[in-house]
Amino acid sequence: MSLKHYIGVTGFNTSSEVRAGLEFFKEAGVNMESKHIPMMGFLMSKRTLYDIPPKRDIAPNQKYLNWRVLKDRMELSKDEALNAVHYASKTPGNIFSDMQVLFLRLYGRSNLYNSNTCRAVQLNFAWPPVSELEKTLHNFPDLTMILQLPAKATSGLHPSKIARKLKEYEEVIDYALIDPSGGKGKEFSVNRAASLYTTIRDEMPRLLVGVAGGLNDANAYDNISRFRDAVGTTSFSVDSESGLRIKTDYIDDLDLMKVKNYVFGAAQALK
Repeated sequence: MSLKHYIGVTGFNTSSEVRAGLEFFKEAGVNMESKHIPMMGFLMSKRTLYDIPPKRDIAPNQKYLNWRVLKDRMELSKDEALNAVHYASKTPGNIFSDMQVLFLRLYGRSNLYNSNTCRAVQLNFAWPPVSELEKTLHNFPDLTMILQLPAKATSGLHPSKIARKLKEYEEVIDYALIDPSGGKGKEFSVNRAASLYTTIRDEMPRLLVGVAGGLNDANAYDNISRFRDAVGTTSFSVDSESGLRIKTDYIDDLDLMKVKNYVFGAAQALK
């Protein structure tokens, strides 16, 4: 199956959030047959994958799903969206072993990979070892890999230097996501992101490139339109996480009205 660019929402937790997200995509005309497909992002960390308890007196981050509920949530959207685990840990040298647990060893024979519930992962690391990705792809040949390019991987570097580094990953990843925010809600610079996008596309035309950073319900249409005009194409993916959340001292949930307005704004800008 040929890959398509996507409009992504990341940070689904409850079943009701997943169902609502799917309905918003449907209402906006974004589906698996459209030019841009829906991407449903589910956050996981090493702690939630291995049941590592949080440090004393620190409440667990509820937007990171425990593996016990992950499959049930993804089952709801597996036929209607690109399901992707957005994975982060402090040990990039263990990516392959973590992916074996995530995609093969959980849920018995009906694991995420073999059941086709999820065959995509976004790696939220700054330049992880290529060898770890190569081993992962060798064992999961149909796995779609999205490599996040956070500020730590790109700050202060000329786009040509970033593209040369990214070239090392060209044979093992499918998407590169320019994301200087790293899920923290900081808006990306349109000019900087456009320059990097163009450089990557020129060097690696096979690679699908996306942009994220500070997109929310209020700015999605304007910021995506500005980026579209800067690069002269709609052939790019977008994703949003922190800009779509209600965050207080007690909760950190998706704001469904923000999700709806963001999806509609992105879809309109990418027509």
